[in-house]
Amino acid sequence: MKVLTPASAISPGGLLADYFVGSSWDRWRALLKAAYAEPMSPRELELFHEVAEREPPMAPVQELWAIAGRGGGKDAIASAIATVAALGHNDFLRPGEVGTIFCLRLPRDRQALCRSSSRRSRALPRSSATSKRPLSPRPKCRPKRPAGSTS
Repeated sequence: MKVLTPASAISPGGLLADYFVGSSWDRWRALLKAAYAEPMSPRELELFHEVAEREPPMAPVQELWAIAGRGGGKDAIASAIATVAALGHNDFLRPGEVGTIFCLRLPRDRQALCRSSSRRSRALPRSSATSKRPLSPRPKCRPKRPAGSTS
C-alpha cells in the first residue's frame, strides 16, 4: 500500500490535486518532499535548493518553518498537511491512537475562506482515525483568568 504524504496528496493524481493545479505549487511539493525525507527528482532538488539553500534532510523533520509572503499558499499547504494527518495514513501514530489536529484561529476576514475549504474537505473519505462529529467553529468556554488578574 502506498503511503499518503502531503506531497503525494497535492501532486497530480493525488487526493487533493484538484486544489493544487499548476506549476506554482512545484516549490511547495519539493519542500514537502524534503520535509518528509521522500525521494526527490533532480528538478525538485533544484527547486528545494532555490528556497532552502541547503541539502534536504535525511530523515523527516520534526518542525517545518516556511517564510512566505501574502498569497504564498501557506494556509493551503497547512490544510493539506492537516488533511493527510487526519486521515491517519502515517507512521506517527501507534495502532489504536487517535490524532488530534489543532488549528489556530485566523483573523475574521480569513475565517470564511477556511470554513469553505473545510466544508469541501468534509466530502473526502474518512478513516477510523478521524472524528465523526464536526468541529466547533469556536471554543465553548473562555480560559479562566489567573487569580488577581484585572485585564
